[in-house]
Amino acid sequence: MRDSKRVVLGRLLMTAMAVGAAQSVSAQMSDESLVAWPVFRDVGKISPGDGPWADFILPPPVFGKARYDLADLRLYDSAGREIPYALRERRAEHRDDAIEAAAFNRAEGPEGSLELSLDLGAAQMEHNEVEVQLPGNNFRRQAELEGSPDGESWRRLTAENLIRFERGEAKLADLRLSYPASRFRYLRLRVHRDPLVDAEPVEVGAVTVHRTVAVPGEDLVLPATLGPLEPTRERGAPASAWIISLGSDNVPCDRLEVETPEADFVRNYVIEAAGPPGTQDEFRHVDSGVWQRRAGEKPETLVARFTEVRASRLRLIVIDYRNPALEITAARFAAPARQVVFARPGPDTLACGCTTAILKPNRPTTTLR
Repeated sequence: MRDSKRVVLGRLLMTAMAVGAAQSVSAQMSDESLVAWPVFRDVGKISPGDGPWADFILPPPVFGKARYDLADLRLYDSAGREIPYALRERRAEHRDDAIEAAAFNRAEGPEGSLELSLDLGAAQMEHNEVEVQLPGNNFRRQAELEGSPDGESWRRLTAENLIRFERGEAKLADLRLSYPASRFRYLRLRVHRDPLVDAEPVEVGAVTVHRTVAVPGEDLVLPATLGPLEPTRERGAPASAWIISLGSDNVPCDRLEVETPEADFVRNYVIEAAGPPGTQDEFRHVDSGVWQRRAGEKPETLVARFTEVRASRLRLIVIDYRNPALEITAARFAAPARQVVFARPGPDTLACGCTTAILKPNRPTTTLR
């Protein structure tokens, strides 16, 4: 066997680790030829690079052989030593965490305002928003927010209007102050009265400090194999169906993209998902919607987004009614990338291997393409 680093997936290792035999398993894996694992995948050279971390994206074949939750992923170096790693699901998300803060020094300020201070403690938590509870409706009250590292020297963070308007069923409210990410321990808030509705200084209610973070995602977009058009019926009407292969089993998918040269159409579509051919896993409903393109519009990819599924195949059904079938020329699928991150090693070759059964050294090795 050539000298290499390999990612190894296996229930045998997971079972042993679960009963606390980590040291003995590590020793066994060091002595055992990793070629005996039935499936592995080369992922190429890891360049030295400038940063301390290296990473690669798990390819679809891994999902067809690994555990559903990828908990049996293992990374080894050429000496058989296990390398710690983090598995990241690169899904876009918006996090909003409240930070505990103690309010003090409530007092009337200049020009009929009311002010208070907040102590966020010595932990130096990063924060970038403050939410203010105010009484009444139909107001626009100016608010100023300052920050301080010591409670003595203050710097302005932001000045905005806090608003709430209601008319019948219509409501508009914005009671948050946003500012650049800060680690100031102390905040000082001043809220001015709205001269049109407030005769006295406003009683400020609870004030909550937040850390909001928009985490950008990264999608892995891959070509799918588009099967031939099959006439069918859907919702009692003539329809066209295509079986779309994702190239492996249990592949994550939350978006389907298809290309059509048609210039003017409106079509209902249905998307179903299933396991590999020859299994009893029947197609199940995933999504439905409408695709349309008007004459003269720039041809754009038709996109369907849905809650993520694990599947081997998708079935796209387009309801034609009395119209000619759409010409579908290509299909792609996508899902948030699963990224393996680890301390950057030397520039050696890596490979990814996996098994879904007890290790059988006499079973022939299969290289995933």
